Amino acid sequence: MVNQLCRRTLTSAAEAEADALRDALLQLLPAALAPDDAPEANPEALPGDSLLEYARQLIDESLGQASLDPDALARRMKISVRRLYRLFEAENDSVCRYIQHRRLQRCAQDLSNPALKSHSITTIAFKWGFVDSAHFSRPFKKHYALAPREYRQRALA
Repeated sequence: MVNQLCRRTLTSAAEAEADALRDALLQLLPAALAPDDAPEANPEALPGDSLLEYARQLIDESLGQASLDPDALARRMKISVRRLYRLFEAENDSVCRYIQHRRLQRCAQDLSNPALKSHSITTIAFKWGFVDSAHFSRPFKKHYALAPREYRQRALA
């Protein structure tokens, strides 16, 4: 069946290319047919601490997406927004505060990276999910007690 699919798709392709595609598809087939054991498939089965760690992992993976918010995260985790808020409240934190804190940390890392000194501050802020300079600069200055430009100058001095 896979062989027929490859041959139909690559009617004009060389025999070797069709064979290579068939072999690649056959290697992927077991993974595609395997049951999904990822936590995302059944997050309710995770204990609270593990579910919180899973939320933090998903946040870290999604920091660059400006659309990352509690609603989107809860949908991705397949839990209620209220449950998501409770996970962070148990740690005396909030989802929004955690997301902003992680974004600020990533921005600070990039601002202090000599390899990224040619990137503008705005570019770095947008890379980590901030949607405008003001929404980045004010919390950055509040958190680090320095404006982003000053932070970068000191870090790269």
